Amino acid sequence: MELIHTNEAGEFFFFVAMRLVSGNAHESPILYELVEEFLQAVGPGVMKWLVVDRGFLDGGRMAHLKTRWKVDTLCALRSNMSVLEDAKGLLRLENVPWQEYRPEPLSEAEPANLLLRERARHLLRKRKRKPQPAERVVAFSDFRTWDSCSVPLTVVLTEKPDKTVWGLVSTYEEPDAVFLRDRYHLRESIEERHRQAKLFWDLTSFRSPNFNLVSHQVVFVGLTYTLLQMQLFSENRPELNRLTRRTLRLQMLPYGNHIVVYAQGYHAFFDVPEYTEHVMTVEEPGKSRLLRKVRRIRREFLYGLHQPRGP
Repeated sequence: MELIHTNEAGEFFFFVAMRLVSGNAHESPILYELVEEFLQAVGPGVMKWLVVDRGFLDGGRMAHLKTRWKVDTLCALRSNMSVLEDAKGLLRLENVPWQEYRPEPLSEAEPANLLLRERARHLLRKRKRKPQPAERVVAFSDFRTWDSCSVPLTVVLTEKPDKTVWGLVSTYEEPDAVFLRDRYHLRESIEERHRQAKLFWDLTSFRSPNFNLVSHQVVFVGLTYTLLQMQLFSENRPELNRLTRRTLRLQMLPYGNHIVVYAQGYHAFFDVPEYTEHVMTVEEPGKSRLLRKVRRIRREFLYGLHQPRGP
């Protein structure tokens, strides 16, 4: 179970809480315990929203986060919930204020070495991916028909062509349908980070019969991922936070370091691997002469480091 912290623009994704449990453990109580521990550690004002899917619906916990920590929860509704049916009943009114909403496409990482299962899934998603038609959204506020939730709720209904109307619920008071629908769209980016951590950051490839070793592996992978996200955010390069480890390593290699070779009035720029390849293919007797010259340059370079020129 992982808790990811981000901002509205999705400029960073930090793992701020983790818990390793058995596969048959119920996820919802564990998540809200992690949220509570995180809020107690950082205090009020750091976390403003909790965006989860319908598997974590808990009216009592949502009301607690709202009243105790001023944290708004945004979650999808199950199709059999009475609060969703109440909101759908309001659609029979005249002049329902529908608004158009078009979600931006989610850009997924595409590393070169996908697992076989993941490659098949990726190709299937790519074939099915089509330009998303515009949705219609509408919000109704001040719902109090959810018995386990003691705070008023806002319900957002989304209508797609040839699809059943589905709903979101939030403890946010303002009935801003486009804002809430767009905020929920951020959950897809968060899920993509969970997917990357499991598949491309060796989070699940480490196996051991020792539970403590597995726990340490999971925690340190999460810490490494978070530290890298912090570095990218501090360098103002948020566009790199969606990349996998392999692709990110290639992006962060130095690209301004070149070797300049002069010969007979001409010069050429080489990167280090290309220059090394040319040197390795030089034949005798030129190779021996080149080796002597390189050693002389290296001695001069080291001598210059011990006796630097004054300012």
